[in-house]
Amino acid sequence: MGCSGNGKCDTNLGICRCNDGFTGSDCASKPITNLAMKFQENVPLVNFTIPNIQDSYQSMSVSETAYSGLLSIEEYTNDGQIVKVITPPTWTISPINNTNLFSRVNYSAPIVGGGNLIVTVFNTKANSNTTFLGQVITLTPNQQYFTVLIEGYKFSAPDAYLAFVFEMGLALPPNSTRVCIMRNQDDFSDNIVNYRLHLNDVMMNGRFIEKALVDGNTLDTSSEFGRFQQRNSEASTQIIVRIPTFNQSALFAQDFLPTLNSQAQANIKTCVTVNRPTTTSPTEPPTNPTPTMIPPEPSPTNPSNASSLEFNFNLLVCFVLLGCLFTFFL
Repeated sequence: MGCSGNGKCDTNLGICRCNDGFTGSDCASKPITNLAMKFQENVPLVNFTIPNIQDSYQSMSVSETAYSGLLSIEEYTNDGQIVKVITPPTWTISPINNTNLFSRVNYSAPIVGGGNLIVTVFNTKANSNTTFLGQVITLTPNQQYFTVLIEGYKFSAPDAYLAFVFEMGLALPPNSTRVCIMRNQDDFSDNIVNYRLHLNDVMMNGRFIEKALVDGNTLDTSSEFGRFQQRNSEASTQIIVRIPTFNQSALFAQDFLPTLNSQAQANIKTCVTVNRPTTTSPTEPPTNPTPTMIPPEPSPTNPSNASSLEFNFNLLVCFVLLGCLFTFFL
């Protein structure tokens, strides 16, 4: 159902216009109005505090903390072998630029071996539209819109690529809970993929535009889930963006939005049950990211492998039966 049944499709712009009380690129969630955010100073991440959320799963009012942003960059060979992890030791953050529509900061860092990295983060304050490489992007209050520019990077091989590792995380409630992750295509564009991390009634949304401006040309990119993990008192999931080899620069964009869940978790594609550890320390995003190997995408059982296993099992049964008959005749 278009726009999750909570809005109208604007086919001219290729966007959803949500009904009152709903938000997000596909109108699948409800807005959080009392959210507080803070730009982290030592890495391009945004912290959120969500006070007094009515948790329908525990029938109680809870406060949540969350974060989203860029962790690291990794270079891979064409056959998927990691070459190196690019984690700038220091970031320089610009003063916050405040307007009626957004707050904006620039994170910049030199890359060891040559090149520069600039991450611009907009925290929106009002409903607005922007355009990236011809794609209209709807923005709502409390959305974090990232643009990433990398220039002058020296690849190890002409067929290598870069994997940008983003992460979004949510604090775990005091009691056992259910965390769900989901990936789905946008209603209008094949170049937009939505990622979601659900935790009870709170949901982190990541919208990734699978296009990049590479050496002045618009090229298709790809994204996928990375590692899902529980660290200290929070659950998090990583999203990997793959950028092809370039000679001069590459520019791409994506955004994050914390919202309230408006759909049953039974409908979520992938669910993982987690428990909060016994520690009571507050949720903190990682300050020194560690290398993150990209796991393979989940895939159905290979029929040839299944047949091979069945054949080997049947062969073993035959040997056992022949051994029994041989013993019997003796």
